[in-house]
Amino acid sequence: DKATQTIPSRHRLTPEDAVMFLEANFEVDIQSESEDE
Repeated sequence: DKATQTIPSRHRLTPEDAVMFLEANFEVDIQSESEDE
């Protein structure tokens, strides 16, 4: 699957990796919104 290439460094995306990845992006979004306010 070409989609797996979007996963950095790892061939498998474990639930933990997914959570960490989403949380990292989520934190960035929150910080950006906070700066706007």
